[in-house]
Amino acid sequence: MSSSIYHYTYIITNTTNQMKYIGVRSCSCLSENDSDYMGSSKSLDEAMNETPEAFTKSIIDTFPTREIANSNEQWLHETYDVARNSEFFN
Repeated sequence: MSSSIYHYTYIITNTTNQMKYIGVRSCSCLSENDSDYMGSSKSLDEAMNETPEAFTKSIIDTFPTREIANSNEQWLHETYDVARNSEFFN
């Protein structure tokens, strides 16, 4: 029996202030079943600890390889300039 690895990009949104986080993930479960994983950002974790109910996670897209998923995440980061955009936790 082989185990599949699934790769996807996602966005987490704070429904209170609309701040967002864009990330990439690989896991052994289908992306839609990976709701427990909510990113790896320290600032996102701190905000989620205060009001976890205010955050939602949406799958942006799924990919056959991690490399393609990483490329998509990089494109999204560049497109939204997440490093300097105050609307993002990234």
